[in-house]
Order: sequence, then structure tokens, then C-alpha cells
Amino acid sequence: MPRVPTYDTAQIQQQPTRPIQLQGVAPDNTSIGQGLQGLARGAQMLMDKEREKADTARLMDADNQLTKWQQQAMYAENGGVYTRKGQNALDVTNQTLDQFEKAQEDIAKSLTSDQQRARYAQIVNSRRNSLSNDLNRYEYGERQNYYGQVEKAQLETSMQGAALEYRDPTKVDGHRQKMGAVLDSRAQRLGLSPEAAEAEKLKFNSSLNSDVLQRHANDDPYAAQKLLKQYEGAMTADDLVRVGGMIENKVDRLQQKAEMAQLRNEAKAERTLGKINAQISSGIPATDEMWKQWGSQVRGTPAQAEFNELIKQEVDTQKILRLPIDQQITAINAKTAKLQTEGGTVTDATNLNRLSRAVDASAKMMSDSPVDYFQQRLGGDVTPIDLNSPDLGAVLTDRVSAIQGMQQKFGSTVAMKPLLPQEAKQISAQLAEMSPEQQSQLFATLHSAMGDDKAYSGAMQQIAPDSPIRALTGLLAGKQRSMITNTNWFRPDDVVTSGDVAKTMALGESILNKSKTEKGADGKGASFPLPKQADFQLELNKQLGNVFAGQPQSYQLAAQAVKSYYTGAAAEKGNVSGEVDRSLLRQAIKASVGEVVDFNGGETLAPWGMPGHTFRDVATERLVGTMKAQGMSEADIATADALTLRQYKDGIYYVMQGQQFKYGTDGKPLMVNINEDAQ
Repeated sequence: MPRVPTYDTAQIQQQPTRPIQLQGVAPDNTSIGQGLQGLARGAQMLMDKEREKADTARLMDADNQLTKWQQQAMYAENGGVYTRKGQNALDVTNQTLDQFEKAQEDIAKSLTSDQQRARYAQIVNSRRNSLSNDLNRYEYGERQNYYGQVEKAQLETSMQGAALEYRDPTKVDGHRQKMGAVLDSRAQRLGLSPEAAEAEKLKFNSSLNSDVLQRHANDDPYAAQKLLKQYEGAMTADDLVRVGGMIENKVDRLQQKAEMAQLRNEAKAERTLGKINAQISSGIPATDEMWKQWGSQVRGTPAQAEFNELIKQEVDTQKILRLPIDQQITAINAKTAKLQTEGGTVTDATNLNRLSRAVDASAKMMSDSPVDYFQQRLGGDVTPIDLNSPDLGAVLTDRVSAIQGMQQKFGSTVAMKPLLPQEAKQISAQLAEMSPEQQSQLFATLHSAMGDDKAYSGAMQQIAPDSPIRALTGLLAGKQRSMITNTNWFRPDDVVTSGDVAKTMALGESILNKSKTEKGADGKGASFPLPKQADFQLELNKQLGNVFAGQPQSYQLAAQAVKSYYTGAAAEKGNVSGEVDRSLLRQAIKASVGEVVDFNGGETLAPWGMPGHTFRDVATERLVGTMKAQGMSEADIATADALTLRQYKDGIYYVMQGQQFKYGTDGKPLMVNINEDAQ
């Protein structure tokens, strides 16, 4: 095939068309001539269109290259115009426009015709103007930011310098002038109005003056107070109020200190008097060394006179505190009556108030922690207990003897509580981690070591003040008694000791109220099958409800004890039916709180371990004996078989006449003690 020639349209030059004329020949106006002319014009138009397309394509490519360059120059993450901030953005316009010119010139080299270059020049001019506007706007903003940063740093340096060199007025003034020059330049740069410029200068000067004044106030509030008057015209109202108030507070504090020094000559003597007041109010006598030290701290000051008065007050307080409680109260009442009737000074009232607090604190310590009282206020020696020591019995016996001596001196306010508070807390924590068997052994150790039921009972109250069942368990463990829980015809009766009961009750309590250790051991999932609470409560009410009529709190405690024993006994017997066992419930009542006895038609509880028939005989005898001892008439004594008993505590009963208390000749409710030691 013949090769079709190709042409570069960019090389084709358009020539003006004109009619072809032959010299001496007339124009050909025939249809053939006209057709040839039309064909020539069509070919020319086709070439013009192709050339236009080629020009457009080259211009689009050039524009695309220029756009890519501009995007890279402006937005590139590493070195793009918009990543340059503050000082780094200065002169970015000229630098970028220079780069633009170089880039557009390199791109223009790809153009092949004057027409392409002419049209490209228009694109470049438009792009240059737009880019220049963007660059100028961005550079201006960053330039302003940079100026602002420099100005801010200058202002901060000036204020910091003034604060650091606050003791030198000349240097402070130099920093102030430098700051003023910066603010003037800033106002001119931002075009601030004179009013706005003056307001900004006042704000910064006020801040600088505030810093200087605060530094002076820490050194010498009086000097700061004088300087404030010099600065007040160059400070805002807010700063004047804030700094002025701070300075005034410091000045007031110094004045108060001076006044106190004038009254006491020194604050140390005042604090000493406060310590002495607190010591006397506590009721704890100060040591000789303490009085010696206090005396040296007030000697030669106006506080010496009050110190001497406090010595007399301490002597008076300790003298009263050595009296029995009733005599202490009588002495307080006498002093109060005298003050109210005869009048007195504020000091007299203060002394009486302090004495009253000392008596109250003393009585509370006697009741809550008598061993602490013995040690702290009576100067007694107290040896710490060690449950594993062979000397445990001797240590506790000494404490019991000390408390008994205090009871003889101060009366019944002194409680028989032989443990120190920290010891009771420690033993209580140990019990929470022990098994029922270990708890029973610990209780037996304590009871044996104390050798005194009242002391043991008091210790149980200290060890388990918030766990009445644990306290009751401890008391039972220490009774060292036995009881018949069931009478059998053809085999020996069922006999349990108080220790057995305590152990069973502790087992039940551990099932009902597991410790953290026990919960962790069984994964918190295991539980013992117990009767439904409603069924258990119903049966318990039938067997025990009448005994505690009118005594809901006592009944609640008894119910807890019975349930603990019932649960423990059921676990020991392997009773997992989940149904109420009436026989076991009767045994639980008898073992935990005592046998339910009908006395003269009213139900009550016999002392723990005492059989019902024995109780009736002893109670009748003690009731008649008590009525005779009260000096009641024979007619009253004849009604003894109609009187019932309501338990007050184990072995001690109120005498009831129907639903009312029976009163003795002394005007108090008549009470009967069935315990053996009451004979």
C-alpha cells in the first residue's frame, strides 16, 4: 500500500485565501470551478480545527503541570508555604514567586507555537496574580503573628525582670520603660486608637506593678503598703483591689502578731497556754517534765500570770478527778450553782467548763477503757498481753485487780473491761479469720487466764461490740457448765457443755455470716440448705415468742443466737432437708438462751444450764426472800404465786404483776437474782 504522509499541525502555516487568476484568461465561473473552490475551503477549515485541538491539549498539559507545582509549593507537608509559621514565613512571597517564575518558564519550553505561548502567558499572568494575593495575605498574617510573639516575649521578659529585681527601683523602672517602648511599637503596628493603646499600657503596667508589690509584700508588708500608694495611679481597679487586699491582710497579720506579742510577749507562750488548757481538759495529768518545759516557755512574759492560774486549776481538777464519780458530779454541780448565784469572772466560767470536760472525759474513759485510764491518768504499769505467753494469766489478773481497785475508789462507772482498745481490735481481727474450733480454743484461753466471769464478759463486749452472736459465743465458751438437752429412757441423756454449745453456735454463725476468707475459700457459691426464713420464724415464735413479749430487741438477739446454734447443729448432724426440725429447734433454744419455763403461768428463761424444775423451786424461794427483805406485808407475800418473771439478763429477772412491773418498797421495780453467787 502507498504510505500516507503525516503532518505536524503545528508546522502548518495558515495562508490567506485569494482567488486564483490567470493573466489574460477570464475567471472560470462554471459549476466545476465553483466546486473546486469549495473543496479547498473545506480542507483549510479541517486543518484549522486540528491545529486548535493540538494547541488546547498542549495548554491543558501546561496548566496541569503549573497547578501541580503550585499545590506542591503551597501544601506540601515538608516545606510547603502553609507549613511555615511566624518568622519562617517572612519573605515567603518573593521566594515562592521566584520559584513560580522558574517553574512556569520550564513548563513554557514545551509549547511549540506563538499562539500556544500567547495563550499560556495569559494563564500565567492570572495564576501569578492569584498566587501573589494568596502569598501576600498568608505572609502578612504570619508576619503579624511573629511580631506578636516577639512583643509578647519582650513584655514577659520585662515583667519577669522587674519581679526578679524588685529590690532595685532603677532596674524596675528600666524594665517598665522597655515594656512601654514595646507597647508603643505594638500600638502603632496594630493601628490602635490612643484610648486603646493607653488602656493596654495600663493593663501591662498594672501587671508589672502587681508582681513587684507581691514580692515586696513577702519581704515587708509595710514597705509594700507605702509603694502601693506610688503605684496606684498606674494600676487597674481589679489589681488594686486584689493586691491591696493581699497587702492589707499581711499587714493585719503582722499587727495581730504584734498585738499578741504585746499581750503575751511571744506567740510561743500563747501556744503553750493552749496546750496546758487541752491537757487539763483531757483529765490526764501532765508529767513534771511537761510542766517544767511549759514554765520555761512562758517565763518572763505576761502569760506567766495565767500559767500560775492554770497550775492551780490543774491541782483542783486532779483533786476532783480522784473522787468517786458521784462526788465529782456533786463538786461540779456545787461550783455551777455558786457561779450562777454569786456570779464570777469569765475566767471562772472557763475554768468550770474545762473542769466539766475533764470529768466527762474521765468518766467516758473509765467506762470505755479502764485500763487506759489506769495507765494514763493513774500512772499504773500495764504489761501488753501476749495470747501465747505463759504469763498471760498473771498479766490479765493484774489488770482485773487494778480495775477492781478503781471500782472501789470511783464506783460502778468503772467498767470491767480488761483489754486495751488496740488489743481488742487485734483479737477481733484474729477471730474473723479463725475456724469455730480455733475460736472456741481462744475463748477458753482468755476465760482461763482471766479467772473472773465479769472480766471475761467485759472482754467479750470489747472484742465483738458489733457482733452480739460472737460475744454470746465467747460468753458461753467461758461458762464451764453443762446441760441436759434431751432426756432419754433407754440410754444416757444428751448432755452438752457450754464449750460444745459455743462451738456449735460459732459453726452456725460462720455458715450464716461468712468471713471474707471463708467466702474466698468456697468461691462464694456454696451454701448450706436452711429452712425458709418465714417457716423458721413462725415455729420460733410458737416456742419462744411469749418469753420476750414486749422486748423486741431482746427477742431479736435471742432469735439470732437460736438460729446460729440450729444451723451449726444441723450441719453437725448432716441435716440437709431444708425443713424446720421442731425437736432440733427446741434443743437450739435450750442450748443457746436457756430452757423455757412456765413460772406461775408466765413463760420465762431459766439461767443457762439450770433445769426447769430447779428453776421453779429456786425462783419461788428467791422471790419470797426478796419480798421479805423489802419489808413487804404478809398480804403482798401471799400473792407471790401469782407473780411472773421477765428476764433482764442471764439469771436476773423483773417481777411482773400481769403486764406491769411489781414495785418494791424502795419505789424501784422489784428484781430477783437466781444466780448461785446471789445467795
